[in-house]
Order: sequence, then structure tokens, then C-alpha cells
Amino acid sequence: QFVDAFSLQMKVKQRLELNPTALKMEIRGVKKEIYFPQLGDLNVRLTPLEKTVYFLFMAHPEGIEMVDISSHKNELMRIYKTLSSSDEEDTITARVNQLCDPRDNSIHEKLAKIKAKFEQALGKESAKAFYISGPRAGLRTIKSFSIQ
Repeated sequence: QFVDAFSLQMKVKQRLELNPTALKMEIRGVKKEIYFPQLGDLNVRLTPLEKTVYFLFMAHPEGIEMVDISSHKNELMRIYKTLSSSDEEDTITARVNQLCDPRDNSIHEKLAKIKAKFEQALGKESAKAFYISGPRAGLRTIKSFSIQ
């Protein structure tokens, strides 16, 4: 059964490389897990902090300038509180502050990990529509959610 599921997943991935926009993503459950139904309910497993960053960009299809990430601190806090298993306000605040600190590389580390996880799950070409991309210091967007 695993071989059949894997074979189906590979066939769908190959078709999607020809038309990556055909792939649909679903967010499910209390933990807001990311699934791709056409790939046998493939789950892209992001940490709560990675999901926080991802969902922030989903909420802003116009994109976010990396230099302005700190202006989204309250929104990041709100998202992270719903996803984090920690009830510690100090821990949540510290992690979000780290994301927003321009002297810290935390936000760029999260973006790199998100990209890697989508590429691993979907393949390099199909993943491009779903990860956060753009110049390091410039406007970043998720292509499948961008306003064209």
C-alpha cells in the first residue's frame, strides 16, 4: 500500500511540474496543519514558529518588505499564540521579538526552513508557488497567494 501511495504521489508531482498552479493546499485542524489532497493528503510539517511566519505572509498577498517585519509584531504575536504549545507569555514574546529583530537572523532562518520543507515535499518546481520568495531585503510574497 505504501508503494502504491508513493507511486501515485510521484505521478501527481510529475503532472504538477507541468502545471504547478493546479495543486491545492488545505489548512486543517486546531494545529493548522498544511495538506495537499492531490498528493495523498501530503502534510508539510512546519514548526509553530515557521507556521506563524507562513500564515503572516498568507494574510498579506501584497507582500511584506523584510525591513518592515517588526511592524507586524502584534499580528505575529496573535498568530503564534494560537499555534504555540507554550502558555508562557514571556517565551512567546521572546520568540516573536527575535523574529522582528533586524540584528537577528531568525526570520531568514525560518524562511529558509519553510522553503526547504516545501521543496522536499513538493519538488523544487511545484514548491515555488507555495514558499515565501523575493529578494533578501525586499518584498517577499507567496506566489500562489500574491495579488497579480
